[in-house]
Amino acid sequence: MNSHILFCAKVLLAFTDIFIICMGFCIRDIIYVNGSIRTDDSALGKLMSDFYCTKADGMYYKELSDKVRHYKESEEGVKAMCDIWEEVKNEGKIEASIENAKTMLKDGSLPYEKIAEFSGLSIEKVRELAGNKSA
Repeated sequence: MNSHILFCAKVLLAFTDIFIICMGFCIRDIIYVNGSIRTDDSALGKLMSDFYCTKADGMYYKELSDKVRHYKESEEGVKAMCDIWEEVKNEGKIEASIENAKTMLKDGSLPYEKIAEFSGLSIEKVRELAGNKSA
């Protein structure tokens, strides 16, 4: 990984999860990397070492350590991280509601109104999922 990528990304570390947010979009693709190369002196080895660090001190990349310090040690950073986790949690709830509604639609035994009630989605959203806006 080129070090200039770090300049365009905000790296948020919380607990053991890593989110890379670049230009406002959360990159949710999983990239598997051999973490044992963190002892390597290459750019990727240093980056892997930084990802294993739980504190900003001792990290190789200043851009990353600055972000870790901000999100873990400053009051505004901790609040921002809490807000981000809340948003991620809410997105997961919405996705689960949509999947549940799709399952109920596939079953075909419930009217749209009941699916909306049980899933917590609007009747318009249920109709959209069903591909039937006029029903």
